[in-house]
Amino acid sequence: MWHPRGSRAEAGLHRLGLYALVATCEANGASPEAYLADILLRVRVCERNVTASVDVSIER
Repeated sequence: MWHPRGSRAEAGLHRLGLYALVATCEANGASPEAYLADILLRVRVCERNVTASVDVSIER
């Protein structure tokens, strides 16, 4: 199987994240397809710089 970037281990982690997202949607009675379509649309139309709103003054 061809992976566009990274190792097979990285690909497995990405796949695991996707499976977790689908399982969480299904457990909460939401359609994974509708959820992803909504989120991807929101990300696409978001014009503000998200990093500009992050508070960097957090004490460490």
